Amino acid sequence: MDENIQTPLSQNLEPKTSDPTAGMASSPETPGNDKENEHGESKAQEYLAGWQRAQADYANLKKQMSTFGQDLMKQAKINLVKEILPTLTYLETALEHAPEEMKNNPWLDGIKHIATEIETTFARLGLTRVKTVGELFNPLYHEAAGTENADETYAPDIIVKELSAGYIMGEQVIQPARIIVARAKT
Repeated sequence: MDENIQTPLSQNLEPKTSDPTAGMASSPETPGNDKENEHGESKAQEYLAGWQRAQADYANLKKQMSTFGQDLMKQAKINLVKEILPTLTYLETALEHAPEEMKNNPWLDGIKHIATEIETTFARLGLTRVKTVGELFNPLYHEAAGTENADETYAPDIIVKELSAGYIMGEQVIQPARIIVARAKT
């Protein structure tokens, strides 16, 4: 093969530099260069501001999802308690009306144990019983089912008797207590 023959590919095979701006005018006197730098900087600031907004939006979304999840769990607990609460009420009513001859019956002790376990589970879920007898009537927590005349034991507006238990979870009333309240003598 003849070494003197040059092909178009072999022409101008000079070593290239790694600088991509080599051969470009880089003097500040070049018209338009300041405008390009300003435009590039403004675009960079715009992208940075957009990224920062996206980061803030993401942080807000995480907070909202956390709050939503907590609210969802709270509502699920409340719904579960509302479904099971009548069972506890029926058990307590049955225990109150148990015949005298069954008071020491092991079967009745088992029923008492079941009621206690339900109450313990409710307490773990955050359910608390509304205080009644001897407390001042509060329409937020108590439902007056009747009245009795006040006497030396109970002053007016004091709860005399609990007909059915009331329950609250946190600040939310799940079931108001049905009570009898003392009224002033007329």
